Amino acid sequence: MNIFDNDGSHPLDNADWDDEPVETHIETDAEFGARVTELNNPPLPDVEITPVVEHINTFSTNENNVHVQAAQVGADFTVTYQDGGYWDDIAGSFIVPRYDIGEYKGEPKVRYIINDETSEVVGNHSGRYPVRDGYTHNFEVLEQAFPNSCVSVDMFDGGKRVLVTQDLSERVQLPMGDEVARYVYSVASLDGTKRSYSVPKALRISCENQLGLHLAIFSAKATRHHDQNLWLQAEVFAQGDRQMEELLTMADSFTSQSITDFEFERLVKSILPRPLESDSTKAKNKWEKTRVAIDANWKKEASLYGDKNLWVAYNAVQGAEQHKVNMEFRTKSDKGYERGREKSFMRSMEGKTPIADACEAYLRELVLA
Repeated sequence: MNIFDNDGSHPLDNADWDDEPVETHIETDAEFGARVTELNNPPLPDVEITPVVEHINTFSTNENNVHVQAAQVGADFTVTYQDGGYWDDIAGSFIVPRYDIGEYKGEPKVRYIINDETSEVVGNHSGRYPVRDGYTHNFEVLEQAFPNSCVSVDMFDGGKRVLVTQDLSERVQLPMGDEVARYVYSVASLDGTKRSYSVPKALRISCENQLGLHLAIFSAKATRHHDQNLWLQAEVFAQGDRQMEELLTMADSFTSQSITDFEFERLVKSILPRPLESDSTKAKNKWEKTRVAIDANWKKEASLYGDKNLWVAYNAVQGAEQHKVNMEFRTKSDKGYERGREKSFMRSMEGKTPIADACEAYLRELVLA
């Protein structure tokens, strides 16, 4: 497994733009003069504007309401849909390519989603996608499923993507005085790079490590339908119960088995082999930074709990990957910190944690040995 592979990009839909046919016409002097005037003062594009749906009036003053948290970061914005096209100098008009046949006949081939607060484009889809009222429906579903539990809403790239974090107010004690809390993280996007989904995860209180274990990702349509809200609630608790049970079992077995510094070094060498001489300088530098981060976290965890066991080893590796590697080793003062923070969140949500996964597998084999 090459843990240094770059993430694939998520390109937007490519539009198939066909020029509209233009009839040939020999213009008179008067028509020529009028056209020159029009070209020097082009009219505003004659495009269709899709009205937005009004926000649902369920706002409250409770600081843990999803809508309240969203408003604090500007994620409660409304949107306007604008048909995409191009200015045709010959036709002297704005051309909007549309589907000619089929179910979507007459719909635009490209439609832009505009953030009404900033006038920035936050999405680009074909006319086959349904019109949405920003993230209002997403927030409503989550608020109704888990009322007044929202601790934060993170907005990325001007509103193209959002992450909602809800604390389900359940704490579970682990061995060595460790403690985890049950959270549900929900992702949505307007730019099409992320499908809407929710993930129940345990959050380790001492260091905010997100412990997934056999990740349970499930999608829920943004709807106010009561049955849908009950389904989301039931799925989160059912999957969360399963994860918590597995986490407790792993913590108990890992805590009971000690590990020396030499054995930890052998673990790291196994899951993070040294790059080859032929590998790129970038890969070598990332490997070096990753080793330093893991070693530092190992010392920190061992000092914090006054013990060296497999549970401490796992959290040392998992925490280094989440807070350092997936953050691309950026700190708050570094350029690109917010982008690194988003990447870390999303990789954790989607189970893209190869180092932690390899560490867990290695340690489970030690338990069974």
